[in-house]
Amino acid sequence: MTVAFEKLIPVLRSKNPVTLQEIQKYFEDRNDEQMVRTMYRISANLYCLKKFKGAIVKAHKQGKRIIAYQLINYQDYDENGNWLKEKGNKNEKSSSS
Repeated sequence: MTVAFEKLIPVLRSKNPVTLQEIQKYFEDRNDEQMVRTMYRISANLYCLKKFKGAIVKAHKQGKRIIAYQLINYQDYDENGNWLKEKGNKNEKSSSS
């Protein structure tokens, strides 16, 4: 089962900023009613994405209003939105001298 904030990764995975209208259209085209209804929670979903999946998200503003979001570390995710760093860090040991 995919958590709501994880559904944002495939949308944001492009190298370019993605507007809120493009995000909403993406979920409408895929008939994802849960995400369409919760677009007002986009900032909360982005916070969870940053906290739990290591995403670096840049907000593009026009004045005080946010007009687009951009995933800066898009190369850390595969095309399905899975975090690639998660796999590599499990067996690594930190060297504490």
